[in-house]
Amino acid sequence: MEDTVFKERYKKLNKSQKKAVDTIDGPVLVVAGPGSGKTEILSLRVANILRETDIAPSNILCMTFTDSASNNMRERLAEIIGREAYRVAIHTFHSFGVEVIDKNPEFFYSGANFIPADDLAQLEIVETILTDLDHNNPLRSIHPEQGFVYAGSLVQAIGNLKKAGLTPEEFKAILDHNK
Repeated sequence: MEDTVFKERYKKLNKSQKKAVDTIDGPVLVVAGPGSGKTEILSLRVANILRETDIAPSNILCMTFTDSASNNMRERLAEIIGREAYRVAIHTFHSFGVEVIDKNPEFFYSGANFIPADDLAQLEIVETILTDLDHNNPLRSIHPEQGFVYAGSLVQAIGNLKKAGLTPEEFKAILDHNK
């Protein structure tokens, strides 16, 4: 483990952030706005736990809301502790749920296989929804050779909402507020 990298990054933290990093036992919940250092705090905390204890990297679970935060945490952790970072379980809440279901299918859906929708399946679902819209709905616009004009944009917009961590109810409230 690169102790100098850890120490350099640790020096940049404020008192509250250091307290989170220094907490070895038990869970820590870090709630803060974008760009406030949550990912750095959690990465340093994991590194500190590994520095100060004999806990194996595979016995640590880190949860984030977005894929980009999860990837960012893995990269930061790898800069601090090296290859051991790939043994730490770093997940979004969604990917962790999928892993739990995959490893324990007998407890979910009466043992049925659970497979998240890939890009093609997502597009097909959106196209099914668009097909059911009223013929006058502008979202139902169809290009003769490329299909639904807005299908790809809708899939991307849904992905952006997921990355932002917005629930359908929260998104509806924002739309209502903006009206």
